[in-house]
Amino acid sequence: MAQKLTKALIDSLPFSTDGNQLTVMDTTTPGFGLRIGGQSKTFIAIKRTPHGTPKRVTLGKYGALTLDSARKMAMEVLSQLTHGVDINAEKKAVKGERHVAAAQDVQTLGWLFKEYKEKHLIATKGGSAGTLQSMKDCEDMFKERRCQTLKFNKDTDLWEESKIVLLKDWLDTPLRSIAPTEILKRFEVMEVTRPSKLIGGKLAPMVRTHQVGYKFAQGAFEFFIPRNFHSSGQTEMLENPFKILKVFNKWKAVGVRSRFVDFQDSDEFGPWWSALQKYREIAPVPADYIEFSILQGGRSIEIVNMTWSMVDLRKMQVTYNKTKNKESYTIPLSRRALAILTRRLEMNAKGNEWVWYYPESKTLHIPKDTKHHFHKLEELGGKYVTTHDLKRTWASAAHSFPDFKERDVDYLLKHKHSDVNKHYYVKNEPLLRKILQAVEDMFLSKAAEYDVKMNGKVWSQLSGNGATTRHWPLA
Repeated sequence: MAQKLTKALIDSLPFSTDGNQLTVMDTTTPGFGLRIGGQSKTFIAIKRTPHGTPKRVTLGKYGALTLDSARKMAMEVLSQLTHGVDINAEKKAVKGERHVAAAQDVQTLGWLFKEYKEKHLIATKGGSAGTLQSMKDCEDMFKERRCQTLKFNKDTDLWEESKIVLLKDWLDTPLRSIAPTEILKRFEVMEVTRPSKLIGGKLAPMVRTHQVGYKFAQGAFEFFIPRNFHSSGQTEMLENPFKILKVFNKWKAVGVRSRFVDFQDSDEFGPWWSALQKYREIAPVPADYIEFSILQGGRSIEIVNMTWSMVDLRKMQVTYNKTKNKESYTIPLSRRALAILTRRLEMNAKGNEWVWYYPESKTLHIPKDTKHHFHKLEELGGKYVTTHDLKRTWASAAHSFPDFKERDVDYLLKHKHSDVNKHYYVKNEPLLRKILQAVEDMFLSKAAEYDVKMNGKVWSQLSGNGATTRHWPLA
């Protein structure tokens, strides 16, 4: 069968139902054609040799490969097929194509995600907990989903619930059969879908989760395509179907998070600090963990699983090994941070390895998700923040001192530098301790200022050596 191949014609041609394959040769580009089977439509190139024996090359499946791309590829392939093959070689090639087709059907989207996770995210990148969670979110995006979509009411300037849309499970779908247009349609449903949790209780579509999921899916294809091209003997070059999202400008910038406890405003920092001290009477371990986090400017992944083997109370320092960038950092302790660890050592169960010993948790240490405790601080009058917001608070406070160098502050924040000056940076521990102490003193000063304002009295706090440090209101 010969016809001019067009997108409309290809879409209209039905799949084979009798087990036989139909071949449609293009009248515009001789030697270029389409083979239609029971589940797929595959572009091919056929070159007649001088002796009349054809040589055929599979270019790729329709959907993963556009008509225009396949036509250009066919012209390149046909220009190279200048030598014929015998019948036995052709039969062997046909058998090989059938074997490849069967293998390709096993290469589903779920298979691709598994390959990408195990061979790239874990084996190459190290597989951090955050990355693996994002990969799981990606997989969930392509399972069967019942989406409550929203629509925007211009009259009320509010989002309101619309129809329910059921998205099919794609994980068992051969990756070469996933068409860009279908990806676009699925994404457009997701970008108006109600999230599982409303931010601030306000009804609005999800913003970040689906974008992260689709970015990981695009990355999985970018990982697979060149490796597949090499393993196929450079006969199958796929296109990344997720690139259609860029064509239609679907990637949206997610707002940079800027929430923190304003350390310069005693009316904001004071109530938060006061709530934290009150909470220590109710839940001493979570309160100590939260205060230690803000005094060290640390991430939750670095602090929640602290063990006593990381702590040297004599040298007044902590060595963090499981950091985000996989490098180790030895960080000094300010006076109050030292006092917290000393108190934990005295109060914790003897022989327990965890600094934040927490028997209520399955791990026996305080869990990474401490939202419950931050909500308790909110109930006691403090601003609601998260552990990472505390890191942002510490960073903002440290950067407010003009004499502190950015490199030193970045080291304390455990930020990785990759420029040439990285090899010339020498850690100055006394200076790092001075920075940590200056930030701690600033926090205590703002807390004291608020306490004097509210109670009309001097606020005092025990320092690390047990002496009382008095903070007087500013004149």
